[in-house]
Parts: sequence; structure tokens; C-alpha cells
Amino acid sequence: MAVGILESVAIARNAIGRLRLTRWQLFKLILWNIWQSISITDVVWTVAVIYAVYIVIRSIYRITLHPLAKYPGPKLGAISHLWFARSWYYGKYFQDIEDLHKKYGDFVRTAPNELSIATTQSFNDIYGQVGRNHEVFVKSDFYDVGEKELTIVSERDVEKHKEVRRVLAPAFTSAALSRQEPLIHKHIDRFIAQLHKHATEEPVNITEWYKYLTFDVTGELTFGEPFGTIEGAKNHFWISTIHDTGHIWALSAICRRYPILWPVLFLVAPKNLKSAFQRHEAWTRDKVRSRISRRNEIKHTDFFTNLLSERSRDQSEKFMLAQATLLVIGGSDTTSLFFTGVTYFLLDRPGTLRLLQEEVRSKIESVDEIDHNATLGLQYLNAVIEEGLRLLPSIPLGLTRVSPGAIVDGRYIPQGTVVSTAQWTTAHSEKYFADANTFHPERWLPKDHAQYNPKFVDDNRNAARPFSLGTRSCLGMRLAYLESRIVLAKLAYTFDWELTNGEQIDWYRDIRLQGFLTLPDVFVRFTPREGVKRVNGQT
Repeated sequence: MAVGILESVAIARNAIGRLRLTRWQLFKLILWNIWQSISITDVVWTVAVIYAVYIVIRSIYRITLHPLAKYPGPKLGAISHLWFARSWYYGKYFQDIEDLHKKYGDFVRTAPNELSIATTQSFNDIYGQVGRNHEVFVKSDFYDVGEKELTIVSERDVEKHKEVRRVLAPAFTSAALSRQEPLIHKHIDRFIAQLHKHATEEPVNITEWYKYLTFDVTGELTFGEPFGTIEGAKNHFWISTIHDTGHIWALSAICRRYPILWPVLFLVAPKNLKSAFQRHEAWTRDKVRSRISRRNEIKHTDFFTNLLSERSRDQSEKFMLAQATLLVIGGSDTTSLFFTGVTYFLLDRPGTLRLLQEEVRSKIESVDEIDHNATLGLQYLNAVIEEGLRLLPSIPLGLTRVSPGAIVDGRYIPQGTVVSTAQWTTAHSEKYFADANTFHPERWLPKDHAQYNPKFVDDNRNAARPFSLGTRSCLGMRLAYLESRIVLAKLAYTFDWELTNGEQIDWYRDIRLQGFLTLPDVFVRFTPREGVKRVNGQT
């Protein structure tokens, strides 16, 4: 190839003397002769060599001169996004991050421009502080998931997010939830009645049944009517469509880092994916339109009450559709995961279940007495909930933010760096919790409680932030606590529980995060207590 180029130049020199060509004509002549003298193979090899040299130079820069070069972490992560892609693809990202922190310490570089931090102070510095002397850490492009309309979760613009939150927040106040509580009880009682019917002789997959419960509750709070999953004892197609495509959303996160892979994603996506989503969107649109048309008929306060009020500046159908989908998924999927997790934890350590049942049964005389106010004072119940949330945060990965150029736990993080607090890691760290990977509700009890154990006196509870904190903390936190207290209290009061497939479950092995957090199937037999009044007045 080099010889051919030299020959072309020589030919050009002869031509300029004979034909008196202009410089531009000479330049074109040289290019033409070079093009004629090389092959496609030469071009491919040249491009490949140039690209390889570029990759090597870029990798050396990222390891030695990049602003994050001083932070430890996997070398593959420092020079590329391949470490992320591999870990994310297999659904173990949050656990792999935990392993990295055990190996490298509190600050770990996980990608060329990303840091994972595992300290309690980083929670406050990244998510919690907002004010005149503290710039906002805005959400990263991880949240750009191609939605037609942004939601309170995916909206990265700070001011637009404030506007959406201002409209939705009134539906999640204590006063609003108090008005919604009878509706929530209605579905919980139906759920328990179905367990009487289906789970007393043969065990049921409680992982699925908790989905039936939470989706019916949020369905009615959003659309004004439930999905009918409790009564039908099966998933609704709307729910299945979301869950069945979780792996596609997971792969899209990799494609956003390697855009060249988008065609591969389209090849592996199910052929009926487009039609499934069209059906899903059409059903949602019908329910939203129905809810809007009945705005004056529905007397209870629900999620749409304020979306349809003068508080909302955007009442377009597109905006309503996006918020409805987010509200249903956010209010149901995360809560059902918690219920499954805490049920397994209680059954895996039967002594904790016995203590919960003793507390509820000794302080509650009838299942009809169980409401949110009655459960607020049940200290062991509330400790069970806090410990369940610690061991299984519904979103275990770090919530990524972009540094404005600020100090995080004593270290300056350059502007533009993507940072997050590894909340799964901090919540499972022996640095912050004694016997961190074991279910110990007593760590949350006051010192004057009979079950208090001084072993946990040095626990740092701020290391567990299942609902995050700050202006972008989970809006549904109060609803989650309300549902959790009532459901667990009614189940503990009404039934004796038995785990029937415990030997098949390896909890930490079986958890996956692929678009959605997935848990192992937990099969439980619920035996009614003799002589105890059932819900709906049955015995």
C-alpha cells in the first residue's frame, strides 16, 4: 500500500510538469491514483489499526490521566463500559457492586466516568442537601428510557420535576391516605378471604398472590377500579406485559452505552412486543379516559384527584397516560416485592414470626380492629417492616446522579461525574450493621423493649435508605408503610404460616435485577386459627 502511494506521488509530479495542473487538480489526481492502488482489505485494515491505536491511547488516558484515575476499581470498568454490561446483563449488578466495595473500599470506579460510593454521608451529600450553598445533583441519563412523556421518576429537569411532584403529592399525605384506607382494607380483606379458599390445604405461590393484592389496590387508586387479579386469582395481561419485557429494558440500558448494539436488541426482542405494547397502551388509555369521564362520580380521593384538579397545569392525555402507568407500577411492584421478602425472612427465622404473631394476637382482640392507627403502636411489627426494608430495598441499585462539581463525604467529585450511593451495599455492610445479612427485627426496637438486644446498639440506621431522601425521595412511602402494617398484622392475626419450599430457595443467589427486581417463588401454606373471626364477619 505504501509503495502504491509513493508511485502515485511520482506520477503526479510528472503530470504537473507536463500538463501544468493546478494544486487542486494535482491533489485530486493524487487521491485518484491512491484510490486505484489500494484494495478494500487495505482500507479495512487501516481503519482497524487506527481504531485500535485510538482505543489503546484512550485506555491509557483513562487509567493514568483521567480525573477519576486515582479511584480503585476493576480495570475493565475504568477503560470501558464492558464491566457494567456484563454485570447488568446477568442481573447481579447490585450484588457485584457490593463485592467491589468489599474489595476496593468506600469509593469505587465502576465505569470510565462513574463512581459508586458506600458511605452514609454520601446519602446526604448526593440526595439530601438542597439549598443556596449546595448545588443539585441532577439525575443521570440512565433515566432516559425513551418514554413518550416523562414521569416523576424519569423527569431529569429539576423545575419540571417539582411541578409534577407538587401535583401528585397531596394524594400521598397522611390525611389523604386516611380517606383511602377503607378502600385499601376492602382489597386486603378480599385477599385474605382468597387465602382461606386457596392456601389452607395446598400451599400457594405467595410471590404471585402479593402481586394480585398490590396491583388491585393501586389499580383502584389510579383508575378508579381494580384489575380484578385477587378475584380472578391470576395476573392481568397489563401486568404481565410489563414484567415479561423487563429483560428488554435491561438490555436497553446496555445499548445506551453501546449504541451499535441497538440492532441486536431489535433482533432478540419478541416479535409480538410491539403489538403487546400497543394493546397495553390502548387499555391504559381507555382506563384513563374512563376515570376522567367519572371525575364527578368518584367520591374518594385517589391518585387522579389532583391530576384532574386546577393544581395540574398539564391535563393532556399523554401526560395522564405516563403518570398512570408509573403510579400503578411504582405503587404495586415495589410493595409486593417487600411483602414477599419479609414473608420469606419471617419464615426463614421462625422465632421472629412467632414474636410477631404473639404481639399482634395479644394486643388485638378482633381482626376487625386492625387498622393503621391500631398498628402504629405495635413495636415488633414496625421493627419487622424496617428490617425487611433494610434487607430488601425495592430498588437495590444506586440511584445515579451527575455531580455539579462538589464535595461528597470529604472528596471533591469533578463536574459531570456520574455518582451514586450503593444502598444495597450500605444496608448489608458489617461496617454499619451487626450480623448485617441476617434478619434481626430487634435491631430496630427501643431499649426498653423486652426483645431489645444490645448487640445492635452501634448499628447506623442511616445506612438503610429504602425510600431514598431529599426532594426526590419516594412519594409513596406513607402508603407503603400503611399497607405493610395492615397486611402483616391481619396475616399474623388470622393464620399460622408454613414455608413449604424453603430447601429449594437460595435467597441471594435467586434474586435478579433485569429491568425489574425478580424474587424466587415462595410457597406458603396458611392455616386459619381455630375459632378466630374471619374477615367479612366469617368464622
